[in-house]
Amino acid sequence: MGRTPRPWFRKSRGEWYVNIDGKTHRLGADQARANAKFAALLRIKPTFEPPSESCQFATLAGAFLDWVKSNRAPMTYEWYRQYLDQFEASLEAGTLAVEVTPVSVENWVGSKTNWTDSTRHAAIRCVKACFSWAVKRDILLRSPVKIVQEPKSGSREQTLTAKQRREVIAAGGDSAWRDVVRFMLATGCRPQEIRVIEAKDWNQKTGTITVKPAGGNKRKRQIFLTAEAAAIVKRLAKRNDTGPLFRNGVGGPWDKKVLTQRFYRVGKKLNLRWLCPYSLRHTWATDALGNGVDVATVAELMGSSVMTVMRHYGHLAGKTDYLREQAKKATGS
Repeated sequence: MGRTPRPWFRKSRGEWYVNIDGKTHRLGADQARANAKFAALLRIKPTFEPPSESCQFATLAGAFLDWVKSNRAPMTYEWYRQYLDQFEASLEAGTLAVEVTPVSVENWVGSKTNWTDSTRHAAIRCVKACFSWAVKRDILLRSPVKIVQEPKSGSREQTLTAKQRREVIAAGGDSAWRDVVRFMLATGCRPQEIRVIEAKDWNQKTGTITVKPAGGNKRKRQIFLTAEAAAIVKRLAKRNDTGPLFRNGVGGPWDKKVLTQRFYRVGKKLNLRWLCPYSLRHTWATDALGNGVDVATVAELMGSSVMTVMRHYGHLAGKTDYLREQAKKATGS
């Protein structure tokens, strides 16, 4: 059964579009006029066919994103949308899905000179997932980008030394930045969590913050506050009693792109090219494990699984003293 077409807004171009009968129609920047054009198109095209092998890539991507939005977490939808929008913008207008080639993807990724291997890996995965979804639903006979190879995702092994932490805190330039960095280093919270925390999520009695589950998790996630983290929250809660607790230097919420770019600039300034928001979470986890906190407890405090902690954060191979002590505990010696 075909989906009912509806206009959608593309932020990257600042205009409204609609997919009808496998064709993408540009409706313009003004929403009222866009709705009028949409109504006129519906009178001309009263039926809507689901995507087919002859559809444009824009139509296929729109159908895939509609499915992701209905079946996956909001953050997953945004993750796919940002890459697919950029890839579509790199193609010639009206490019059919079957006209996309491995070279199309490789040229697009290759043009992003400021991307890391991890970002390139994620971008290629998004495009391949879109085509794989279409093949599984018999929209396409095969994926034209199946042979594209993703570069190995960058390692998360880099952690901040005590000196580097002080430098990162100081390099941001304002108190809003310092609050974000100190809070993340003190709690190991996710970047997306710090952007949505509100004063109402804070329980002063228990010293915790409750945030919405990440990804497909059903269980509520609690962030346990150290004295430093609690002091930051208490101070900010007086100023920002509604809406996001952590704000940027001009008083607005920390947008994902803005926060990532700030880390990039600070990393470039300090010659820490690998620095990103997750570097602080990884530093916290590695410190916790090195200080003797067991893996299960670290996983619980991070709102993660034991398997994930072991795979991404348990870099203990070089921590001989810690492992020696754990071996003694295991044998009771």
